[in-house]
Amino acid sequence: MIEGLIKSLTKGLTKGLIVEGLLGIAWKPPFLSVN
Repeated sequence: MIEGLIKSLTKGLTKGLIVEGLLGIAWKPPFLSVN
Protein backbone atom coordinates (compact mmCIF):
# COMPACT_ATOMS: atom_id res chain seq x y z
CA MET A 1 0.00 0.00 0.00
CA ILE A 2 2.75 2.47 0.95
CA GLU A 3 4.69 1.45 -2.17
CA GLY A 4 1.65 2.29 -4.29
CA LEU A 5 1.40 5.74 -2.69
CA ILE A 6 5.10 6.40 -3.27
CA LYS A 7 4.79 5.29 -6.90
CA SER A 8 1.79 7.54 -7.53
CA LEU A 9 3.56 10.46 -5.83
CA THR A 10 6.67 9.87 -7.94
CA LYS A 11 4.53 9.75 -11.08
CA GLY A 12 2.87 13.02 -10.10
CA LEU A 13 6.21 14.72 -9.42
CA THR A 14 7.69 13.44 -12.68
CA LYS A 15 4.63 14.62 -14.59
CA GLY A 16 4.91 18.05 -12.94
CA LEU A 17 8.60 18.32 -13.81
CA ILE A 18 7.93 17.33 -17.43
CA VAL A 19 5.12 19.89 -17.69
CA GLU A 20 7.34 22.57 -16.18
CA GLY A 21 10.14 21.68 -18.59
CA LEU A 22 7.82 21.79 -21.60
CA LEU A 23 6.21 25.10 -20.66
CA GLY A 24 9.51 26.54 -19.47
CA ILE A 25 9.57 30.31 -19.00
CA ALA A 26 6.03 30.75 -20.34
CA TRP A 27 4.46 29.43 -17.13
CA LYS A 28 6.33 28.89 -13.84
CA PRO A 29 4.27 27.75 -10.84
CA PRO A 30 5.71 29.28 -7.63
CA PHE A 31 5.74 25.91 -5.86
CA LEU A 32 7.93 24.42 -8.60
CA SER A 33 10.15 27.48 -8.97
CA VAL A 34 11.21 27.22 -5.31
CA ASN A 35 13.20 24.09 -6.11
